[in-house]
Amino acid sequence: MTNSSGDINNLADLNTAQPLTFAKNSSFMKQAAAATASGKSYQAQLTLTTSVNSEEAANKKEVAVLSNKAELQVQPALGKLTLDQVPNFRFGNVLAKDVYAGTSAQKQRYAVSDRLKITDTRVEPGWKLTAKMTKMASKEGQQLSTTTINMSGLPGIANLGLIDNNSETAIASGKSSNTWSVTGNLLLNANPALQLKIGETFASEITWTLNSTQPEVPAA
Repeated sequence: MTNSSGDINNLADLNTAQPLTFAKNSSFMKQAAAATASGKSYQAQLTLTTSVNSEEAANKKEVAVLSNKAELQVQPALGKLTLDQVPNFRFGNVLAKDVYAGTSAQKQRYAVSDRLKITDTRVEPGWKLTAKMTKMASKEGQQLSTTTINMSGLPGIANLGLIDNNSETAIASGKSSNTWSVTGNLLLNANPALQLKIGETFASEITWTLNSTQPEVPAA
């Protein structure tokens, strides 16, 4: 407990400048949490000791003042970690020649932007975001060769490529709530052997996973 000893000239300082604070992992708080969980009463009492000086030093006395007993209940800290919005990359119509030859060879750029929103209002924030993308394929069963979405605008990362190999990829990490505008640039490898049909649509599914970087511990 902080400020458990020392001189206090103004009792009001116990509410402001010198509050008595128990560490969340202290034995006191652990016992209070255990009592709360079992439905038992748990109480705290403050003892203030002051010295009274008379004219004669030999008559110096110490007077102890006990506060009323306060019953405590320990509740979990309020706060949440949520993945509120993830980018949805819809690239629209892609030219057949760019599918066959690849976007790099054609120097063609297909880019769209969407929002990533993460909320972390916990006492000890900290999160990491990962994603994995399935193979880019059509309803007719055709698959494109390696497809990458090159993302920019992510927190702390200038550029990141998400490949359609269904492998978990670290996207970002942080300790704050925010909304980011993320731009996805479609990069297609060449597909010279593909037999495209009129109106054929290719799609891939991205799974986003948000995890806490803080270890889970019982409420203190």
